Amino acid sequence: MNTLQNVYNKLSEEKTELAKHEIELNKLDDISKEFKIGANLKTTADSKMRQCEQLAKDSQKIYKEAKFELKEIESQIAFVTKQAADLGLQLPSGFGALKNTVGTMISDIAKLEPAVTRTINLFP
Repeated sequence: MNTLQNVYNKLSEEKTELAKHEIELNKLDDISKEFKIGANLKTTADSKMRQCEQLAKDSQKIYKEAKFELKEIESQIAFVTKQAADLGLQLPSGFGALKNTVGTMISDIAKLEPAVTRTINLFP
């Protein structure tokens, strides 16, 4: 009977030890799953950041082109305004609004350009 009790005790200890290993393996599986999720999210975020960087670079280029064109228009408006004044002509009613709009657009670009540059500089 004593031998039988020893066998039962030994089996009980081994069962407990196996259960402990099973729990540890489950924890490893959980860690592995979480790692895969985290790695996938990082890859997605990296891709989005590369897209953001490219959009910022594209915006910077477009702002430079727009500013150049608007400055040309501003120059032409000044030239036409001077010519009209020299000739004693009155400019069309919407001409003043056009001048203001162009000035506002140039000012808006001037405010946005530093933000775009800072955004680009965030990327290595």
